[in-house]
Amino acid sequence: FGASVSLSGDTLVVGAYREQSGATGINGNQASNSADDSGAAYIFQRDGTDWEQVAYLKASDTSIAAEFGWSVAVDGDTVAVGAHRVNGGAVYVFRHANGAWAQESYLKASNAQPGDRFGS
Repeated sequence: FGASVSLSGDTLVVGAYREQSGATGINGNQASNSADDSGAAYIFQRDGTDWEQVAYLKASDTSIAAEFGWSVAVDGDTVAVGAHRVNGGAVYVFRHANGAWAQESYLKASNAQPGDRFGS
């Protein structure tokens, strides 16, 4: 937990690329522990001096050893999460709108090859 972090205003994203839940998408079952090193990202919001976890992010295609969360970035209401060990690597883009987080995009290199580490 905390292998990668990014802060924008009152939003903090923390990557945990060794997390093991088999959940997919947003706010799934964090306790399933069925996908070793699949990874996760956590979004926290600051309210005054307090921080609260507001979202738990997983890949829409969670897989063992993907290492989702190896890299994270946040800019306002947009979060990017890298998973460098998923079929040449991938970046998942999430956006906060209308009070909820949703996956907006799934990015791959046009010439992706195993071992490329796209998203790292």
